[in-house]
Amino acid sequence: RLKRHMKGLINRLSESTLPSIVVSVESMFSSNPRNYVNRVLSVAIIDICGGNVTLPARFVAEHCALIAALHCQIGIEVGGYIVEFITQRLYQLLNNPSSSVKESNNLLIILSYLYNFGIIYCDLIYDFIR
Repeated sequence: RLKRHMKGLINRLSESTLPSIVVSVESMFSSNPRNYVNRVLSVAIIDICGGNVTLPARFVAEHCALIAALHCQIGIEVGGYIVEFITQRLYQLLNNPSSSVKESNNLLIILSYLYNFGIIYCDLIYDFIR
């Protein structure tokens, strides 16, 4: 039920719905185990933004803005969990020669937006580029 609700919120995310979605996700964090909600949120965002398709920059920016808002409102564990989830997935893709280049690029774009929103520092991005 929580997965379905989170996926529905993420699917209707836009600039105008961002504040109401932040409030809804906040209520999920207050009524469910934080680790479980972090996991569901991470999977939902990676499913939408981390695929093998070219995504509009605004689309990715809105999802990263949601992460940044939750990072500020709920706590640093939200941003930390998502960054860890993304970096583990990216590391798997970079070490697998048969993996999709587009998916790796999408995850790097997400990390770049998280840097722009102040969630991570540039050192993490530099490590992946090297």
